[in-house]
Amino acid sequence: MNDLTKKILKILAVVLAFALIISSVFIIRSCSAPPEYEEIRSRVEELIEASFDVNDIVWGAGLPTYERVESPTRKFYESGKTYTDDKGKEQPLNYYYYRVNSEDAHIVAFREQYSNADFRYALVTSQPTDASALAALYPLKEGTGSSLDFYSSVYADAEKNVYAYLIPFEEKTYDFYYLPTDPSDYDYVRTDSKYASVDAIKAYVRTVYASDYADSLDSILFDGVMEGELIQKARYANYQSSRGSLFASLNTFEPLFSERRVYLFDTARIDRANSNDSSIVVEFESYLPSSPEKLVPTKVSFALQGGVWYLSSPTY
Repeated sequence: MNDLTKKILKILAVVLAFALIISSVFIIRSCSAPPEYEEIRSRVEELIEASFDVNDIVWGAGLPTYERVESPTRKFYESGKTYTDDKGKEQPLNYYYYRVNSEDAHIVAFREQYSNADFRYALVTSQPTDASALAALYPLKEGTGSSLDFYSSVYADAEKNVYAYLIPFEEKTYDFYYLPTDPSDYDYVRTDSKYASVDAIKAYVRTVYASDYADSLDSILFDGVMEGELIQKARYANYQSSRGSLFASLNTFEPLFSERRVYLFDTARIDRANSNDSSIVVEFESYLPSSPEKLVPTKVSFALQGGVWYLSSPTY
């Protein structure tokens, strides 16, 4: 072996040794021990408590939406009767009316065409009904007026078996009315909701869940996913309507849970076999409020992001 060869082998040995040192340092760093639980306990508890509201938006009942009620359609009815106006002229007595949104589908609101008064309410029946029976169904409330003002017949057609009687009734009003053209599988999120937009939800989710995990949720929440031959529609979507852009929630979504899990923080332990200094798994005893006697071991993952711990698995 000549001197040149010896020198080359010495250089290679030094290089290999240095490479081994560097690689061993990297391995040690990448597989370094996770923190002690007490070091991160307050953050873990904070994240789990904060996750419950996020879980409701992502996997649970969802954001509050407007009740599915369509605006009543007003109709016009020619009674065939007449009235005398202020000038002494006889005019046709016609009505505007609509069916009231209520559990009783036989209530209509009506008023005379010429009147600017409030709508009155009538119960439509298929047979004559006396005042006592009507009073039992729709009793007068204190301050409503006299019974003489109610339970009288306002319309009768014996041939068609249609009768209408004036009743005391307080119609429920709604903040929002749907149109027949609105999507049937989406309900509109209330505009007073704290997170009534895509950007607001994305930002909120990322206050609790690590970015990588939150990114994986975006397709489920806002794009929709393909499951075999089935398409899972987006949980939330923007809709353009005659009233402008409205934020909507999928009303066919089946929540993945109905109760908020209770975590026993004093039972927590770090699963060191599956944890390191940037990703940890913590195991707790937990239970559902409906069956507190059934304790189950529950593992929750956390990821270190920018020096701060975030959740990287769901907690429902």
